Amino acid sequence: MDYKSELYTSWPEYMEENDIKPEQGEVMAPAIQSQEEMMFGFIMFLLM
Repeated sequence: MDYKSELYTSWPEYMEENDIKPEQGEVMAPAIQSQEEMMFGFIMFLLM
């Protein structure tokens, strides 16, 4: 069984669902990745 989250999608799924062109995705991906890492770090800070 494959779990489908309402709150999270992978980057390729997000690009497909929102009609983002590959050229745009290449520019957006690094910025989004850094924000995800900061959010993860913040959540870990709150949990520790």
